[in-house]
Amino acid sequence: GRNLGMTQENRRRNSHLEQERGWKSLNAARILLDEGFPEDAVSRAYAAAFHLARALLMEEGIQAKSHSGVRSQLSLHFVVAGRLQPDTVGQLARLQGLRELSDDDSAAVFSPDMAREALQEAETFCQTIRQLLSEPPPAG
Repeated sequence: GRNLGMTQENRRRNSHLEQERGWKSLNAARILLDEGFPEDAVSRAYAAAFHLARALLMEEGIQAKSHSGVRSQLSLHFVVAGRLQPDTVGQLARLQGLRELSDDDSAAVFSPDMAREALQEAETFCQTIRQLLSEPPPAG
């Protein structure tokens, strides 16, 4: 739900912190993939998408703590309004499914190609979200 107590300044700061975490996670995913850690790369790729999604919601004053909450709030406030394609939320769901496999199922083995696909999906998702953010954080 919307939290009216969140000031514009707080929204912006929180959104910027989430954005920074998101882009760092994406960078970490690339490094992990290059270094031969596909499972960890998948986990960071999802984290990147999750933080960017939260950043977007925070800009609107929407607090979503849980993973499913982030997806449902994105659908409610952005897909319904025609600002996001349903498939963008689908990307987040697919990345979350892969992350759960990579984190929780020790039998799950990700080939570098599978991890690369997940990373590309996360990069696409993050760029899509970036276009909706009213202002990216100051460079640095």
